[in-house]
Amino acid sequence: MKILKNKLIEISETDLINGCFENNKITEIGDNCFREFKTLKSITCKKVKTVGDDSICLNGALVSLALPVCTSVGDDSIC
Repeated sequence: MKILKNKLIEISETDLINGCFENNKITEIGDNCFREFKTLKSITCKKVKTVGDDSICLNGALVSLALPVCTSVGDDSIC
C-alpha cells in the first residue's frame, strides 16, 4: 500500500484484512486503486472527499461502500 499526503496511491489485495479496507486518515482515493479486486468485500473511509477515475470498479464481491463525506467522484469510478 502506498499513501502520499493523505492520498491512497496504490493498494493490492494482500493489503486487505478479510476482504475489507478501512482507513480513517486518507482524504483521497487515487485513480485505479481498487480496480478488479476479486476478494474486496467492503471499503470504509470516513475522511475521503475525492475518488479518482476508475477507482472502485469491477469488484464482484463488494457489498459495502462507506464514504460519508465524499463530494467528488471521477469518471467510471464506482461500477
